[in-house]
Amino acid sequence: MDVLIVIGTTSAWLYGTILLIFGYGKYDDMDTFHTQVHSHAHNFETASVIITIVQVGKLIESYSKMKTVEKLSELASLKVTQANLVEERDLDKLNLNCKVKVIQVELLEKNDFVLVQPGGQVPTDGVVIFGRGCCNESMLTGESLPVQKDIGVGVFGGTVLTQGSIIIKVTKAAEDATFNQIMKLVENAQNTKAPIQGVADKISSYFVPTIVTLAILDWIIWFIVVYTDSDESILPSSQHMKRFQFAFDFGISTLVIACPCALGLATPTAVMVGTGMAASYGILIKGADILEKIKNIDTIVFDKTGTLTSGNMLVNEVINCKNRFNLEKAKEDNEMLYEVVYLTEMNSEHPIGQSICNKIREEIPNLSEEGLNQKYNLTNFENINGEGVSVNIEYRSSDEFIRVQCGNLKLMKRFGVFTDYPEAERQIRFIEEEGMTVVVLAIDRVPQLIFTLNEKHLCKPEAKFVVDYFQNKLDLKVCMITGDNEFAAKKVAEHLGIPLTNVTFSAYPDTKRRMVQKYQEEGSCVMFVGDGINDSPVLAQSDIGVAINAASDLTVGAAGIVLMRDSLVDVWKAILIAKKTFQRIKINFMFAFVYNVLLIPVAMGLFYPFNGFRLDPMFAAVAMAASSISVVSSSLFLKLYKPKTSHFIEVNGKESQVGDNTELTNYVSYEMKQ
Repeated sequence: MDVLIVIGTTSAWLYGTILLIFGYGKYDDMDTFHTQVHSHAHNFETASVIITIVQVGKLIESYSKMKTVEKLSELASLKVTQANLVEERDLDKLNLNCKVKVIQVELLEKNDFVLVQPGGQVPTDGVVIFGRGCCNESMLTGESLPVQKDIGVGVFGGTVLTQGSIIIKVTKAAEDATFNQIMKLVENAQNTKAPIQGVADKISSYFVPTIVTLAILDWIIWFIVVYTDSDESILPSSQHMKRFQFAFDFGISTLVIACPCALGLATPTAVMVGTGMAASYGILIKGADILEKIKNIDTIVFDKTGTLTSGNMLVNEVINCKNRFNLEKAKEDNEMLYEVVYLTEMNSEHPIGQSICNKIREEIPNLSEEGLNQKYNLTNFENINGEGVSVNIEYRSSDEFIRVQCGNLKLMKRFGVFTDYPEAERQIRFIEEEGMTVVVLAIDRVPQLIFTLNEKHLCKPEAKFVVDYFQNKLDLKVCMITGDNEFAAKKVAEHLGIPLTNVTFSAYPDTKRRMVQKYQEEGSCVMFVGDGINDSPVLAQSDIGVAINAASDLTVGAAGIVLMRDSLVDVWKAILIAKKTFQRIKINFMFAFVYNVLLIPVAMGLFYPFNGFRLDPMFAAVAMAASSISVVSSSLFLKLYKPKTSHFIEVNGKESQVGDNTELTNYVSYEMKQ
């Protein structure tokens, strides 16, 4: 970028030096020589002033660029350096007055106990094992409301404990903690190049040789003009200037003013501001290329459970097959069956598995995982994506074992569970037609328990508004893909206004990927929004993958955008911020190109014959520095953009925050009916 400046200033300096070297000794007295030196000092002034102006411009530019990464600096300032390590290791003896040792956060190891006091920062990710309090997690989610932290609830490094005192058990070393992962994501995003920057780099690679060629041609043309002008009428009348110097200055001005620094700054400065601003709202954009892809999005595909719906499943009924269907081989001991189900689902991350475990804990309050592990042993565990779990459970007190399947009808069909029980299968399909989710427990290919579940709330409060906005305001094709059954999927789609032709149900993870691939083959640019559970293949396949509510799992490598909050409005915000950032990049390029198109002809002296105006090399340097500063300042204007204002609507007589965007919520005028 600085090649043209170097060539221009070096040429001016060399010209002045050569004149002095060859002029020395030609004059009889020193007074005459000093007069000649003074007449040629303009060349040295030009070189030194240009370099000074450029350096001042760089200084201002650096200060402005520091402002573009202000959000990242704010995040870095939240980093915790010390922690209160609890020396007591016996859980029964833990209390808030335990002896602690202050150590560096980097020395913390997994399973260490750490005391966090009121007003203190949580040093790293962990889970509360003693005490209770409230944490301000705004640095993660952008949401300033305190979050209650009780025993068993996770906490994140860098968050502030506003009330109470807690002791946490470390679950991640400091370098792997959520806070550091955020820092790495934002830094990586700000260091990546958008594809459009490649265009600028390619233009620059041709631009510099072109300008050098134009400057040489400009010199030649003006040398010819001034040396064929016998009466020197073309020289400025107000200045005593030699012919050579006059022509030489046009070439120097052309080289200096055409420095493509502004082109190089157009993209990275806007990306720094845009990604930093998104991070402050809990939206982590992993690369500059994502910003450019978003402008081409025409199809947005949502996962259902945990994305459009809350993922909070409730068990409505537990059916014992022996009692309901008179199955002779079925077992009647519900407590034993509950233990078997709990063993298979207790480590599940899926909302359905977690809901079933919660139901079982309600039925058997004294249920202990340690007691179950002492009683049973699990072998041949197999998790079948989109279907359920198959496992062998051995009794530790004997050599006996049972073969267990726990999942949906597809899993039962795979293992032939209902081959001898067609009536039970028909009853389950009737339940599904009512929009319920069904999970079956089978032991040794005999159905034992049937769990019927549905969502605590049909959809998230903001889901209908966001879907309607995407379809009718942004003119996007909205689709839904789910592993749930047909009737549950259509019930949600009808409520949200998603065309049933755009709904795919009973989908395996690979089915989701193939559906997105099908949309892409039809010419669509696809964004997929999922909760990260079993969505890695489709997140990787989509043009832009969005992992929602990923505050506890920033390792969703396939996602291009990670949303820290469980809010669909943040999807809209991410699209809006990305589009605004890319729009600013284009404005920056416009500044850079218009500057060069307008001022290069002026520097070459094309207008001098008509109005006598010529651009001195020193003023050319001022204009070049101003162009870079204007591009950085243009990027900083992004910081004035705020995509949210608090807005509430009434849902069932209660205020419920559905989003933070006036444009979004004002656009939709109806009330949400749960």
